[in-house]
Amino acid sequence: MRRLLRTLGALVLLVAAALLLATTTQAVASARDRAALQQPGRLVEGGGHRLHLLEQGKRSGAPSLVLLHGAGSSSAQWGWLGAMLAERHHVVAVDRAGLGFSEPGESAAAEVAVEELRTALRRAGIAPPWILVGHSLGGLHARLLEARHPGEVAGLVLLDAPAPAFFERLSPAARESQRSFRARAQWLPALSRLGILRLLDPLEAVAAPLPSAAAAALRAFSVDAGHQLAAAAELAEIDAASASFRALRDVAPPAAPVLRISRGAPDDEFTRVQQALDREATAAVRGATHRVIPGATHFSLVTEAHHARAVAEAITGWLARSLR
Repeated sequence: MRRLLRTLGALVLLVAAALLLATTTQAVASARDRAALQQPGRLVEGGGHRLHLLEQGKRSGAPSLVLLHGAGSSSAQWGWLGAMLAERHHVVAVDRAGLGFSEPGESAAAEVAVEELRTALRRAGIAPPWILVGHSLGGLHARLLEARHPGEVAGLVLLDAPAPAFFERLSPAARESQRSFRARAQWLPALSRLGILRLLDPLEAVAAPLPSAAAAALRAFSVDAGHQLAAAAELAEIDAASASFRALRDVAPPAAPVLRISRGAPDDEFTRVQQALDREATAAVRGATHRVIPGATHFSLVTEAHHARAVAEAITGWLARSLR
């Protein structure tokens, strides 16, 4: 019996030592990653902490384009599209609290995020009205800001941004798939601390088509424990964000011009539901525009150069028509 207890004790100590080694190694590697990354923008006070803002293009009298990244992502995802839009417009890419180069915040609630965004933009001297360009969850944040402060938004560009009804329109099997994905995402901070995500390199394929600096940043953040903690928190807030938007938007349609851009691939249930909801929302609002980018996936809309160029041209053409 004593021998068994000693053996078990030795195993516990061995596991504890292995965990300590893994977490220490990961912490050192993450610190090294952070030190190697060049922060491209500046940190601006957004409400108790600082948000990272990357400006590109020349300021003019026209509204600035504010780029809002997808769930758990960062401003690095705009490596192609930000530069392309900056050829003709003043562009600002923002990292939400705790993500990318931004400092951690106290809440991942969508209402808090949009107010922090407004604060940071003003303190950076970027006055409204703005053109909000939101990808995925960033699109929901853009719509929420416009619903709460319609006078501050000159236009909405929604890149494959799910409507609040998206999950309701999915089949039971697809809804369960989404719930399972969100549940698994809550384990990512722990897996990151142990260095497991670093071994898996989960965003290698997504990041690879981006410019080298953006790809390196996206991959580094994807295995960073602090970034993953903020990502898990905002994924847990998606249903609450949709409910907040519904409570406001049920009152009136968007006051600003709207361009919806949908992915064209793959040909599955998620793509078909997204395109259908975008078509329906466009038809319901006078003057709204809808585009599908053939062959583009949810991610390649922004990560692959040829798809990003198609998106940039769609946005630039729409702005020329809508803001005359």
